[in-house]
Amino acid sequence: MSKIFISELTLIFLGSLLVGGLYIGPPLMVRKNFIGSGHEFVLAQYKTYRDSMHVYLPRAREIYDGHYPPAELYDSDKSSKQLTIQNLLPTTLFAALVFLFEGNVDYAYLGAQFLFAGIIFSLFYVLGRILFSSRAWSLFFSLTAVLTSIPLRLPFYKWQGWSEFQAFFINGFFPMVRTQFDQLYLARIDEPLLTYPIYIAAILSFFIFWKRFTTANAVLSGFLAGLLSYTYFHHWVYWVSVLLILFGWVVFFGRTNKGKFKSYLVLLFSLAVTLVPYFWQYLNFKKLATAQDFIFRAGVAYGRTIGLVRANVPDYLVYILMAGLVYWVYRKRDNQKCILFLGLIGGMFLVWNIQLVVGYLPVPHFFRRSISPVLFIIIFNIIYDVAKIVGSKWRYLSGTYMVVLALLSLFMVTKKINNIFLIDCCIQTHIADYYKFPDEVAESWRWINTSMDGEPSVLSPSTMTSFYLTTHTSVRPFLPTAFITMLSMAEMEERYLKSHRFFDVPDDIFSRRIGGKLDSNCYEYECFPDKGSNLNDSFGDLYGNYVNSRFGSFKSFTDISYTDPIYKKRREIIENMSEHYSKVLPNKYEINVDYVYAGPLEEQINKIDFARYDNLTLVYKNPSVGIYKMR
Repeated sequence: MSKIFISELTLIFLGSLLVGGLYIGPPLMVRKNFIGSGHEFVLAQYKTYRDSMHVYLPRAREIYDGHYPPAELYDSDKSSKQLTIQNLLPTTLFAALVFLFEGNVDYAYLGAQFLFAGIIFSLFYVLGRILFSSRAWSLFFSLTAVLTSIPLRLPFYKWQGWSEFQAFFINGFFPMVRTQFDQLYLARIDEPLLTYPIYIAAILSFFIFWKRFTTANAVLSGFLAGLLSYTYFHHWVYWVSVLLILFGWVVFFGRTNKGKFKSYLVLLFSLAVTLVPYFWQYLNFKKLATAQDFIFRAGVAYGRTIGLVRANVPDYLVYILMAGLVYWVYRKRDNQKCILFLGLIGGMFLVWNIQLVVGYLPVPHFFRRSISPVLFIIIFNIIYDVAKIVGSKWRYLSGTYMVVLALLSLFMVTKKINNIFLIDCCIQTHIADYYKFPDEVAESWRWINTSMDGEPSVLSPSTMTSFYLTTHTSVRPFLPTAFITMLSMAEMEERYLKSHRFFDVPDDIFSRRIGGKLDSNCYEYECFPDKGSNLNDSFGDLYGNYVNSRFGSFKSFTDISYTDPIYKKRREIIENMSEHYSKVLPNKYEINVDYVYAGPLEEQINKIDFARYDNLTLVYKNPSVGIYKMR
């Protein structure tokens, strides 16, 4: 092995360790501040990683509990093997860490941040070495990708004014600006922390293939592209769109090169073979009686309307501008890169309009998550190549570039290190409050995990309790949540009604709760536990995107000003649910569960004395939580 290669590997390894340390540094310092404070530090909670608790963490916990693929979390039948179209690969990767840390989701989360942040850095660095001839540019590129929010927040028009742009872009580079942040930008599970490794690897492998059309490169690129279907739907659809656009170019303009054409056919064949299990699963999923309800809740825009709405016009303008810049910079200097980048941009136009062919498009605005890192790659390349052109005319600038890159890289790293020490010495109140968690509740989870056998069903009227119990314990809540269960919408509504009636929630409180009109009297981090969310978010937790999907359109997902039809249907559902609730008779024997959970979240909804229920036996009690066994 050459000394240059060894030095590159050493740089990647040390850089990965550094990035991983910078990712886990802030939460570890927050945790350090909690030691001896009388408060429980809980990393994975609704305020910190809301979306993760909605879907990803409960499914990983289910794998840890011995169900692979993950079973129906809210089914009393412990042997349930309901099919799902939710991506399994990231969940499986995280579940491996949950096993490593013996069921502790918080430690697994920290392990994932350390490991996968470093992997993402490494992949971006190798991608940079493919695209740039400079190690310094590659290092700056990869550090910018993992230590700033830029790859997640392009195009820039989405930034809400100068203050937000400054806070997330300019301030991110300068350690002199004393800011505290408890999470870095790729920390969210699954997307992007667990999806980017496969996504960037797929992009990297294709870039290598585009340089050298070999069979080995084709197989690897096709396999990784297919693997995206098991990782993140929107990444997969966008990337396959790019591959098909560039294949069209090979067919019409590059077919004279038979080796290139045959290699591309090998890539597509490898892609198709990798997709076979996915489509087999999808076809079986579609046969389920509850499949359509789940699709509605997950979010899908039906219709063959062109994907050009007011909210999306700036996206198209950015793509047109980028295409013009690419053509201007690369047409004469690097035709292959020009074609490649135009194909990447062409895919951006295509994914917004796939519904014209297939008649539907799942949560369209999520495509920005797939497009943003690609825009980052293209923009960085343009900056690099323009700087290279200018530097060839004025050679003194080449040395200046290196100094600027070195300083900015140092500033980024120093900023993140400085942040860790700031949290250590003088953590800001709002960050401490953000992670504060009642130790009695966490204590009840530990009791459940050590004292309850199997996977008992537990009753609570709080969807947030369902999130916490499915994330931190092995129980199966009676009350389901929208984005993970395969239960029908009718079954979910019935369980919602019954759980509230069992807790003797008054009719007017029920109507205000599902309508999101209860007074929380505090902001989200000023009182535990997410009082406003617990009291007023149950409609979204129960229905997800159901209303938008069933009664909305492409507009309802992309244009926030388009709300009237959606709100009208939402009001109708709330009125119907309230009417049905008034007819549900109290029956303490009707619900078939093993236990009843009564903690701070339940008390916010309705405080009730369960001692008067003769079919309940108190089996656990602390100052905040009571757990009752149901006979």
